[in-house]
Amino acid sequence: MKKVGIYGIVGAMVIVILLGAMSHGMTSTRGDVRATVVIQFGNGDVMSAIVELPPSNTTALKATELACQNLSIGFHYTWYSSMGGLVDRIGWEQNQWPGAYWHFMVWENNSGDWKVSDKGASSVTLNDGDIIAWIYTVDNSSYAPLNYLTSIPGHYTAWSSYRGDLNNTAYVKYNVSGTDIIWKFKGISQWGFSSTPAVYRGMIFIADDKALYALSSSGEELWNNSMGQTYVSSPAVYKDMVYIGNKTGYLNAFYINNGTLAWSHKISNSAISSSPKIDIVNGTPAVIIGTEEYAAPWGKLFLINALNGEEIWNLTLNSSVHFSVPAISEGKIIVPLAGRYNSSSWSYDPPHEIMCVNETDGKIIWNITLSATPKYSPTAYESEVYVPYGNSISAVDLNTGQFLWNLTLNGTATSPAVVNGKIYVGTGIGGNHGEVYEIENGNIAWNTTLNGPVNGVVATDSGLILTTNSPNGTFYRISYGGAIVENFTPTPSNYMLSLPVISDSTILVASNDGYIFAIGNKSAIPEIPSQSVTNPYVGKSIKIEFQSQEEYQAILYYRNSSMSEFCGIKMNYESGEYIGYIPPQNETTTIQYYITVVSPSGNSNSTLVQEVQVNQEVPEFPSMIAPLIIVGIALLMRRKL
Repeated sequence: MKKVGIYGIVGAMVIVILLGAMSHGMTSTRGDVRATVVIQFGNGDVMSAIVELPPSNTTALKATELACQNLSIGFHYTWYSSMGGLVDRIGWEQNQWPGAYWHFMVWENNSGDWKVSDKGASSVTLNDGDIIAWIYTVDNSSYAPLNYLTSIPGHYTAWSSYRGDLNNTAYVKYNVSGTDIIWKFKGISQWGFSSTPAVYRGMIFIADDKALYALSSSGEELWNNSMGQTYVSSPAVYKDMVYIGNKTGYLNAFYINNGTLAWSHKISNSAISSSPKIDIVNGTPAVIIGTEEYAAPWGKLFLINALNGEEIWNLTLNSSVHFSVPAISEGKIIVPLAGRYNSSSWSYDPPHEIMCVNETDGKIIWNITLSATPKYSPTAYESEVYVPYGNSISAVDLNTGQFLWNLTLNGTATSPAVVNGKIYVGTGIGGNHGEVYEIENGNIAWNTTLNGPVNGVVATDSGLILTTNSPNGTFYRISYGGAIVENFTPTPSNYMLSLPVISDSTILVASNDGYIFAIGNKSAIPEIPSQSVTNPYVGKSIKIEFQSQEEYQAILYYRNSSMSEFCGIKMNYESGEYIGYIPPQNETTTIQYYITVVSPSGNSNSTLVQEVQVNQEVPEFPSMIAPLIIVGIALLMRRKL
């Protein structure tokens, strides 16, 4: 009987240990399957949706279908008996063979990145919390997607270049609200920010006239790089590099994870004010950027290999590209030419033009003479281009360059946003106040007066967002009916040359007072309680956990001292507790980690980056007392037997 008692105790202890180990594999107490679907179109637009799958069908194909329904975009697949459902169209992008087509991606915890699925979407069964993606692009030589997803789990918004996508539509399919300051960051320049931020994979990039900065999504500085260079341009991001032109005429590429210089290419003798765009051209990732000169030749348009900085082609222009950014659509580059700089009047003399250039070889397809300077960026939508110049905005046929209609506004027309064929344009530069207009089919639907000039409009699902470039620069959110829904003047107030950009659940607003503000609704953003760290020892999985009664999507991002990128791991939810495990480290190191959570409604939040020191485990004497007592008791009992 005594032997049975001893073995029973030991057996009970083993069961307890096994049950504890098994609990690490639990995921959710909910019975349904909730999945996230990310969709990235060929022009760089990114959309995402959280869907709940019916118990009868939890495939990735069904999740994609439901996501498209939620996003109000088209979806079509063809069923093949040998391979299941093949997705051939999402939204406006349809598979082209050969050429671009839809690639199905899954988030892989082991690598902390997206991976091309080795199964079709109809053959992949999703578990609760899974994250999948679709990207429309061409292949590289190994048949992998040549373009890269600009979103990662927890960070589903992306704005990888000025005006958002390649078409310059400045539209983000995302709901935002609130005027609370979630965080703010101050740069080192006394003149503040005129650059517009780029948002990419949970990082924020912005420049002032002293440095280029990389910030986390929670507003902390990850690095800055001045290199004795100054900037008036805005950055663009592709893969692992951020691109920006400086005041000495160099186009620079920096690695996004540490800010070191990847390559530099001299393209002008003057300051570069236009911002770069990145597209896949003839199977090569390429930077497209225009320049200006203060004497002949007056400027050039460049296509440069984005990976190594080698020039592919350049085109000498009749005049300069000043601050505005080309739009790219259907292999065509739409270039606004401000004119030839006149140092006496500080203005631009004719010719003022809008030019269409073949992206492949740099040859001119058409060009149009304009009556005033196009200092702001055109927008391409379907077969039309919307061109702001002087007090006018015109629609031009993308293929022929013919004028379709023209409108005169109450001030200088600036960069327009386009949503479902409706145009939203701001005015007022050079005046005391500004306006924002809705235009459809060449007719003004409404206009709203603001407290200052408007540099450009950005569109979201919850309305228009914009800032005014006046001494008391103000952030506005305006409904699609023209009503002012929210407005907010940050303190200290100043001019706002930068455009607002969405990052996760906040709106980034940069000011000439030297601050970039993240504005949102504090009550809607999920809270993340303090975390505990267990087993920070060499060779052991490091446990990160926090408690919450709310069930969110939670992502643990980490990197050690030898890693350049953060790896993302989905955290498990176990009866009011989120748990994630950083893989065992082979040597002593410093681990950096942060956590991002996303609510079922899509609101997200991230912690600051934390550090954990991983050391060799040294057993402490008190920790050995209990095992020694148990062994001693067992030996005594065995002797009595």
